[in-house]
Amino acid sequence: MNKKIQGRRHFLKLGIIGSLTLATAGTLIPFFSQQLTGPSPSYKVLRPQDIDFFLSVTPVIVGLGKYQPHSIIAPFLNALDDKLNYLASSIRYQLQQVVDLFTAPISKGLLTGQFRGSWQMLHYSNVQQLWQNWQVSRWSMLQQASSAISQLVLLVWYGLAEHWSAINYPGPLFADQLVTQPNDF
Repeated sequence: MNKKIQGRRHFLKLGIIGSLTLATAGTLIPFFSQQLTGPSPSYKVLRPQDIDFFLSVTPVIVGLGKYQPHSIIAPFLNALDDKLNYLASSIRYQLQQVVDLFTAPISKGLLTGQFRGSWQMLHYSNVQQLWQNWQVSRWSMLQQASSAISQLVLLVWYGLAEHWSAINYPGPLFADQLVTQPNDF
């Protein structure tokens, strides 16, 4: 009988300690996250850590290769920012949480092994290996996050007219003609 009471007490103590730990972590995470930063000066939605992340990941996802000049990626970042600006605020918030998974110092350190510095400090081959590992990770959260980021990057990248030739898309057939008659209201 005495062992049952001690077992229950131990279980209750462990439950209380676990609850306090989760509550403390839940309140402290925003202080360690970069989520509170505003958009970069020349963007409406993209934050500095988002730009750093997309500058490193986009060449890997699109398959551009190493050492792409910023002039090739800059139109993509502008288009991405425009697309994100048109999203509903709740969806934009969820997307920022996904990007925060990869950019917050603690989670970035656990995922990449680099707790300090930016994504730009990682070599192209390291980012490529990390991205491939995340796509086949045993953690579904990493698989879903990398898949969502990949789809977003590919959607915006190939939405730009200058990249249509890479996928043999000739463009709209009658771009200079209206499909419907104009209304004169």
